[in-house]
Amino acid sequence: MMFRTNRENVSIPKFFEKKNVLLTGATGFIGRVLVEKLLRSCPDVNTIYVLLRPKKGKCVQERIKDIVDIPIFDRLRKENPKALEKIVALSGNVEAEGLGLSEEDRKTIIENVNIIFHNAASVRFDDHLKKAVFANTRSAREMVMLARRVKKIEVLTYTSTAYANCNKLTIDEKLYPPQIQWEDLIRIAEEGDELLLEKLTQKFIGDMPNTYTFTKGVAEHAVADLCKGKFPSVIVRPTIVQPSFSDPIPGWADNLNGPVGIMYGVGRGVTRAIYGDINVVYDYAFVDSVVKALIISSWKAALARDVENISIYNIAADLNYPLRDLVRIGLYYKDVNPLKQCLWPANPQIYSNYHLFFLMTLIKHFLPAILIDTTLKILQRKPLLYTIQRKALISNTCLIYFMRNSWTFLHTNYHVLIKCILPEDAEQFSITHYGSNPSEKIKNDFLFNTYLKGLRKYVAKDPDASEADIIKQKWLIRISNAWKFMWKMVALYYLIQLLVYTMEKVFADA
Repeated sequence: MMFRTNRENVSIPKFFEKKNVLLTGATGFIGRVLVEKLLRSCPDVNTIYVLLRPKKGKCVQERIKDIVDIPIFDRLRKENPKALEKIVALSGNVEAEGLGLSEEDRKTIIENVNIIFHNAASVRFDDHLKKAVFANTRSAREMVMLARRVKKIEVLTYTSTAYANCNKLTIDEKLYPPQIQWEDLIRIAEEGDELLLEKLTQKFIGDMPNTYTFTKGVAEHAVADLCKGKFPSVIVRPTIVQPSFSDPIPGWADNLNGPVGIMYGVGRGVTRAIYGDINVVYDYAFVDSVVKALIISSWKAALARDVENISIYNIAADLNYPLRDLVRIGLYYKDVNPLKQCLWPANPQIYSNYHLFFLMTLIKHFLPAILIDTTLKILQRKPLLYTIQRKALISNTCLIYFMRNSWTFLHTNYHVLIKCILPEDAEQFSITHYGSNPSEKIKNDFLFNTYLKGLRKYVAKDPDASEADIIKQKWLIRISNAWKFMWKMVALYYLIQLLVYTMEKVFADA
């Protein structure tokens, strides 16, 4: 199905030619890939303004180096190094009123920008309500209000999440009635006492699992309401964002969020008890697919010039696989290619009962952590494992809702979007989409040849295992087996003692 407008022959690179782009969230997972893709595949883009805040003593100009000094920019550095000069940092803070912009930078945006990508968000599930509202809902309002003053605005694209309406098990590409009006939520967050709001959080979010999904869902309405009748607008809703499929490099990731963190913890031998349903199927979107969808949807909306109807896309079903497949990767680390500095052989168990999971976490995670940290203290070295396990438990607890449920994400609009690009754009912007039932061969190829290698190279920063690493792993397995045997013997001893005591009581009473 070809997309038709009076400018139908304008390719994506041609559309971005001499355009100025404003982008938030440039230091995030999606944001970095988006910056690289725009510079490499739309080489004649004029300027990419990135809204950054000073952090850890670094000014915003220094933070640009943090954005580009990563492997995904290697190809661009080789092919077109001068393109990096097109990135211009603007000092701001999306959580602040007015986005924390100076008058000079605000004027620069108003006079020059054509296309806006609002990606910035706080993705923490346990944020206090006030912070989540400021970062996710008010920031969306502030960005759209700024866009309404931009003289040459062509389109605004907002990155939401497919879980913004996760209180419904089937999610269509449309707006759902909000839990609360966005104007009221922002006013309450601005005027309300933080401690009081924290106590009333559950009342506000209702049947939503956390403040992140709640505030992102409300933000969608702020974007739709404020853009209507003014300029074309788009909402892009990715599901669980995965490492890149191929563009610019296969398997790239820069964080331990979601499944990446689970597999990394399993591979290191740190994660041995996992809460969830082994058969629940999770929906994944490759980060390069998400970025291409952001670019294509912006191009399509800008050319269509529909200011009355917001376009919504669920970026879903690029590849689906259940939790048990993540465990398979962990076992691969143990048996074939162990990670360096592995604390324990990968041997994760998945528990569907939370109380049993918590008990096993105490036994398998915290007890060894206390013993190892105590040993490190005796050796006058810094203890760290207990802190890691504590953070892992908090993270797993935050994910309970998502580890136990499956959703159906309808994605007709996304399918149409994939097919609407011009033939000359196919090489740079075609999207890999396997659908809801990929073959085992496809899943295994991605998991082991792309995901696994990328996790090892870019997250763990580990070379392939040497013979010494494999020998070390075998010794760890022996120690692990001995540890298990010891505990079984202890349990057997006390069981025999209990049995003897019971028998003695029975015969004594007789």
